[in-house]
Amino acid sequence: TKEFEAFTSSDLCFDYSALPTEMPQESRLSQLAAWVVRARQEDPVTTLILPGIRLGPASGPAHHAECLRRLALFGEGAGHV
Repeated sequence: TKEFEAFTSSDLCFDYSALPTEMPQESRLSQLAAWVVRARQEDPVTTLILPGIRLGPASGPAHHAECLRRLALFGEGAGHV
């Protein structure tokens, strides 16, 4: 599993497909959400990549809120909104 601390660049990329395929979808989404929440504290430039969705690179409260919204909706028929 890629760990949040393993990123060395000031730009962070949170990629759903980079997580282990045997990891349940809910666990993948939870991990990505945890990384977004942690990144929000220092506000680096981040990119969130979900199947069919790419948000960023961007930073700021609105971007991080949109990332969390997309994670919350993903898999409920609104994941590709």
